Amino acid sequence: MIEVTSSVLTPFAFYRIIRTSPPALEFIHNPIFSPDGTRIAFDAEAVGTGIRNVYILDLEQITVTNLTNNTSIDKYFRVVAWSEG
Repeated sequence: MIEVTSSVLTPFAFYRIIRTSPPALEFIHNPIFSPDGTRIAFDAEAVGTGIRNVYILDLEQITVTNLTNNTSIDKYFRVVAWSEG
């Protein structure tokens, strides 16, 4: 269960949500809000794995979804963007 104690999403609150989501994530890059402001897409690494993926944080449900399911270690950042569709 993820608990959010503030209705304001600060960088610290964002980090706290990500750290408590299974799996815990670190090295978070390129966070970008969805056009409607309800989700944040970002690139991150699962703690201790070296494996980077693109995730979505749903701000209403307070859930994190892995979009890319990369299984190999790499050092490249993903460019995260929302489409208009």
